[in-house]
Amino acid sequence: MTREAVKDGSVGLVLARGPQVMRGYYNNEEATRAAIDADGFFDTGDLGRINVVTDDLVLTGRLKDTIVLSNGENVEPVPLEDAIMSGSDLIDQVMLIGDERKRLSAVCVLNLEQLVLEGFISQQESHKYGKMVDLLNDPKNAECAFGAIEDLKDFGRKLQSNSGIVGNVVATAVKSTGVGAGFRKWETVGDVLVVAEPFAMCNGQLTQSFKVKRSEVLKRYEALLN
Repeated sequence: MTREAVKDGSVGLVLARGPQVMRGYYNNEEATRAAIDADGFFDTGDLGRINVVTDDLVLTGRLKDTIVLSNGENVEPVPLEDAIMSGSDLIDQVMLIGDERKRLSAVCVLNLEQLVLEGFISQQESHKYGKMVDLLNDPKNAECAFGAIEDLKDFGRKLQSNSGIVGNVVATAVKSTGVGAGFRKWETVGDVLVVAEPFAMCNGQLTQSFKVKRSEVLKRYEALLN
């Protein structure tokens, strides 16, 4: 496959070559060929750009995380997700969905303590469901309590349908993170789903390195977003 260099400042796939790069996978030629091309370049899977001022390499995301909308436009979700998280204390976690869709959607895990501070739920509710969230977030918890997951699902549905108030407040915050915040017009979020169940290792939605398993979250919520 022909590799073409991108212009400085443009985002492209980061390839590496040199003594610091492995020679290949032990006794696995097929995996080696998939990771290292004929010229010896290792496919890192990272996306990045060259800072034209400092000549530094700036990593911008992962190639496998790239969302391709139905109009062919590419979206790197991590910078937009980070901006959404920074824009509202109500949001604990967020994941964008949009592959082969006309527009982006966001699954937002709500912060229970902030919901109390803004008057959406009671302190008793926060305490009750907070214990369930802690249970799911405990990496030592080998098996999730199925009841806790179901209760958090029900609570999330209650928040989503609570006269639309919570959902509308979160949606307004999410949608304000778009063109006005330096993103392109197709990087504006259309639909927002609020949930109480966290992305966690316990429910299979988080890796051991605390990265969101996008395929698992999509599997869980795709029907609701549709």
